[in-house]
Amino acid sequence: MNASGREIEAKFLLPHLEDVRRRVLSAGGRLIEPRGLELNLRFDDEAGRLAAGGHVLRLRHDRTTRLTYKTPGPSTEERTEVELEIESAKAGRQLLEALGFRVVAAYEKYRETFALGDERVMLDELPFGTFAEIEAESVDRLRSTAESLGFPWESRLRASYLDLFYALRPVLGFRTDQATFAAFEGQPRLGLPDLEALARRARPHGTPA
Repeated sequence: MNASGREIEAKFLLPHLEDVRRRVLSAGGRLIEPRGLELNLRFDDEAGRLAAGGHVLRLRHDRTTRLTYKTPGPSTEERTEVELEIESAKAGRQLLEALGFRVVAAYEKYRETFALGDERVMLDELPFGTFAEIEAESVDRLRSTAESLGFPWESRLRASYLDLFYALRPVLGFRTDQATFAAFEGQPRLGLPDLEALARRARPHGTPA
């Protein structure tokens, strides 16, 4: 998130992370957050109004706990974001539930974060795929950084991780809302072309099919 409260980011689906890690380090990137496991809880009201309007209310716990609210922006890559660090994931969940929100989905990922100039490059491993996420101060800088790392701008994901999981769920016969490593244990991984095809068809979670 930049100083104006805007989040400007793009995600890219990858076959693996090793080559990108080498590219980032060769370009002068430095590791600022080592690989660690995140648990993300997505909240909504009973009617699903947040998801239907493209809003995100999320509680994320890794080394710290952060409460995040995002609203749609002028493009897929730009959103308005309000985020604050809180002391207790349990207390944060209790507060949201007391306000009438409930957990509608959970997902886990391993993430390591690099600084590359003024940009941030995150390498993410989810139970169903590997991804790079880039954050920048402008869409122009975002595109420039992506292309310098070998990511064609046209290949960026329009779907969120949760959107992609919900597109994947019927393919795997899942009924769970838990995109966790335990839930995917023993499941075959789809190849990159199949995941790319699902990403193109993915709809925002909570909107009608």
